[in-house]
Amino acid sequence: AGQLHQLTKVTGAHAYVRRQGPDWTMKVMAVFSPLSISVFLAFFGLTGFCLQRFIGPFAIVPALIAGLVMRKVTTALIRAFVVRSHVSTASKVEEAIGHEAEVCVSIQPGRTGEVTYVLGSKRYNMPAKCVKDESEYKRGSKVLITDIRNGVVMVEPWQELV
Repeated sequence: AGQLHQLTKVTGAHAYVRRQGPDWTMKVMAVFSPLSISVFLAFFGLTGFCLQRFIGPFAIVPALIAGLVMRKVTTALIRAFVVRSHVSTASKVEEAIGHEAEVCVSIQPGRTGEVTYVLGSKRYNMPAKCVKDESEYKRGSKVLITDIRNGVVMVEPWQELV
């Protein structure tokens, strides 16, 4: 049975998603993945080869243990790397408020277009609407990002400060 997990979007709206826990098929697939098998065999073989001289046929026991332990350690290291290297764009979207953007798909009155903006050294595209429903922005127009609602940036005309 899955657990309910709360998700909070940029807009602050709440949604609940049923997260499925790992069932037995996922566990079996993880044990028999190519990475898991290759790490186990590498450490099993290396340990068995090194200990065979000293303890003979009994080297299989420490070889099995070394293979299983190193498979678990390698999997944990990869999982930790993936978790730490995950980048969220949610904070980047919030940082866009107050920045200049360029219209790349024209924004018609009451309709959604698209803008491109640069934060740091990265370029982002977002759907966009006019703050005032009667406004219209052609492709190439400069606009100011004023708000974000339901994943859509709200824009006003860009005014250069002299």
